[in-house]
Amino acid sequence: QAWLETHGRALGHFVAGTWLKPPGRGTLECREAATGRLLATVLRGEEADLAAAVEAAAVAAAKWGRLGGPQRAQHLQRLATALEQGAAGVGAVAALSGGRPLAQALGADLELGLRLLRVMAGWAQLGPPGLGSWAPLGVVAIVLSGPCSLTALLWKLGPLLAMGE
Repeated sequence: QAWLETHGRALGHFVAGTWLKPPGRGTLECREAATGRLLATVLRGEEADLAAAVEAAAVAAAKWGRLGGPQRAQHLQRLATALEQGAAGVGAVAALSGGRPLAQALGADLELGLRLLRVMAGWAQLGPPGLGSWAPLGVVAIVLSGPCSLTALLWKLGPLLAMGE
């Protein structure tokens, strides 16, 4: 809640390390799933937002794809550790947005998500079995139906990051 307050409960699009909040845009409401209480508003995205995100992702992908597997593994391990250290906040966001009990968001969802990231860190170090030489494809989009669990996001994101995408 405090983090949302620091942003005025009005979010833009986070692209290349910056919150983009172009004026004159419509908004979407983000509500607590269990109660319907308004948590925040998010600006409606437009084609230009997507283009900016893809461009930023392409710049980042070039650098990320050149990292060796052990370096990607270290980053994935650090991400898992950061999520684990921030478990209370991560669980609260997951519970509020997904309408799940906090115990489930912190327990099964977060724990499984962390395990997935750590397994993918191992894949990054060793390389995928049976693929021989692997070259990253570049920018890859992840499509999730919302609200989705952290586990669903990490299930898709972990392998992509591990393989240099």
